[in-house]
This record gives sequence, structure tokens and C-alpha cells, in this order.
Amino acid sequence: MEQVKLLSLIVLGLLAAKALPIMTKHRIDWSRNIAFSYLTPCLFFTSLVHADLSQLPSPKLLATYGLGLGGLFFVVRLWLFVKGNDTAAAATIKSISALYPNAVGIGVPLVFSLYGPEAELILMGIIVTNLVVVLPLVNILMIRSGEPGFYSYKKVVTDPILLAIATGLLINVWGITLYPAVVDGLALIGWAALPVILFILGASLSCYPFRALMQEKVLLLLAVKIVVFPLTMLLFASFVFQLSQIEVQVLVILASLPTGINVYLLSERYQVAKEATASVILFTTMLSLVSLVTWEKVLQVT
Repeated sequence: MEQVKLLSLIVLGLLAAKALPIMTKHRIDWSRNIAFSYLTPCLFFTSLVHADLSQLPSPKLLATYGLGLGGLFFVVRLWLFVKGNDTAAAATIKSISALYPNAVGIGVPLVFSLYGPEAELILMGIIVTNLVVVLPLVNILMIRSGEPGFYSYKKVVTDPILLAIATGLLINVWGITLYPAVVDGLALIGWAALPVILFILGASLSCYPFRALMQEKVLLLLAVKIVVFPLTMLLFASFVFQLSQIEVQVLVILASLPTGINVYLLSERYQVAKEATASVILFTTMLSLVSLVTWEKVLQVT
């Protein structure tokens, strides 16, 4: 299964960092910078250049996803800030880690295998929404948290990942045709980002004692990711917006996916809640072997 592949890459990175003397923290940080500054922008750019923006899903479906994710985000963020004694920045990163799905790395192969090409437009709509709406809004919240050392709006505008997203979207909207060899070459580089980032995530975990990861207070975040978010999607999609069966199925499965690697990019970029984010990604990926099967059974019953 796709979850096993992803978890294997994380474990492989962890074991390599523990066993190989050459895997120093400096070299891990250097590799991370290459992945985040060059490989990942290529992935996002080519994804948006190829996206069929003229056939995105219905506004009702996007409203279901947006209201569910946004509502839970601000509830969890408020709870962490007030009850958990987290800073505004840490609460923001932790909250999005409880909601942001791995829609590309796991969602694409899983949704296609379960529901076929019929689910393509729904899946693409969520991926585009995450890239061009959710991630920029989270960056704005981080800047407005007011903590020293964070990105300014100017730095966000020049961030390689966001520049790649904006450029790919504009090329798509304006109908600019690029040489296929260029796009295919960038896509090939971009797809290398997923295994590299997961490997680096595993290697980065070696810098934190496993006991420290276990002691991170992420039980609330895991409960939201595995139970509350999928349940919210199911209720909103079925009873509030009354979406079609395929739309309900895809939204619930997407909501129950493990946390996306983009959250790790954010925690590294702002140097906030890195241990908590690593814990959530690791444990939601491990638990997804059970949670995804469970939610698929729930959908068959309902």
C-alpha cells in the first residue's frame, strides 16, 4: 500500500542517519534546503501547469472542504493558544498539522485506485485549493503572529515554493504553451521531491530522541486528523451540502489521509513546532493503515 511506501522512506532516513557517520546535521540541513528550494517548487509548478482549471469541482464541494477545514482549524488553534499555552505561531502550525492531508503523495494513488477517473476533478480541486488558498493563508497567519525572525510579506512573495505555485497558475490561466521537454524535465525533478523529503524527514527525526517525539502532546491533533476531520466532512457533505455519493466518498477519504509533508515544510521554514509536526506526520502515517480502511468501511455502510 502507498502508506507503507511512505513510512518505509521515513524509517529508511531515520536508520541511515543513525548508522552512517556522514549523515551529519549540517548535511541533512543542506539536503533539506536543496529539496525545499529546488525539487519541491518543480513539483508544484508542473502540477499547476497541467491542472485542468476549467473543470474544477462544484462550489458546493469546495465550500464543504473550506468550511470544514477552516472551522476546525480556528477551533483547534484557539484551544491550543488558550488551554495549551502555545504561542500563536506554534498553535497555527500544530492546528494545520491536524488537518492538512497528504493529497498528492497518498491521495492521488489511493483515490484513483478506489474510485477511478471519476474522482480526478474532485481530487484536483482539493489539491489546487490547498496550494493556492490554504498554504498562502497559513503563511499570512504566521507573519501576523508577530514573533521575531519570521518571514515578512516580502520574503513570502519571493519564497521559491509560492513563486512556483503562482507562476504555474498564471501560465495555466493565460494559456501559455511551454516546450513539453521542459515541463517533463521539471516534472521528473519535482517527483523526486516526495521520496527525498520523506527520507530527510526521517533523517531529521534522528536529531530528536524517539522518547521526546512520544512525549509531544499531539493526542488532540491525532484525534482531530483521524476521527474529527473525516467525521466533519461526512456530516457536512451528506447533510448540510447534500453532495453526490462520489463527492462524499472522496472528501471523507481525503480528510482521513495522513498529514501532508507541506506542514513539515512550514515548521522548518519558521522553525516552529518541528518536533510536534514530525510526530503528527509519523504517527498519522502509521495509523493510516487502520484509519483509511475503517473510514472506507463506514462509507460503504452509509
